[in-house]
Amino acid sequence: QPPGAALLDIIIYDEQRIWEANDNNNTATVTPPPPPQPDLAITDAMLTADALAFTARNLGPGSVPTGQFVSFWFEWVNQAGGRVVALVWNDVPAALAPGQFISFDASRAQFRRERPTGGLSDPITFADLMAAAPISATHLKVRVDGPNTYAEPNEENNVLLLPKPIPPPQPQPD
Repeated sequence: QPPGAALLDIIIYDEQRIWEANDNNNTATVTPPPPPQPDLAITDAMLTADALAFTARNLGPGSVPTGQFVSFWFEWVNQAGGRVVALVWNDVPAALAPGQFISFDASRAQFRRERPTGGLSDPITFADLMAAAPISATHLKVRVDGPNTYAEPNEENNVLLLPKPIPPPQPQPD
């Protein structure tokens, strides 16, 4: 199916060389089926005060094409699920065929966020992301395909809530 094509016209015998009792049944218009869609899901996630790792898998029959990005969004949320600090993200260049996956290790990633005054921040690290967690945050919400770049049959498996790790106690002076 060519990009943007919505209908396919089929014409059989349009030259009218043979007399037919009914010339109105020589054409048909069909709608081609849509191309198969990817289904991106987050699995095997682990969040500690020092590490964040997860796997993003393509569970669908369609692919994320070569030369495209898969965007991961990260946001600290409160008990009600409301965002409590600015969204940060990481775009990974990836082609994901059905069954393929990306192993994400936050210690090797740099994140971006919007500045309150507009524009993008300088890259931040996982340590910066953890340090930005306000007291009111209860979970880190991780989303694959945050901006919904890819139509998917199941958008529900794009999001995972990870409990905010409890920082280790700080040594107290004697």
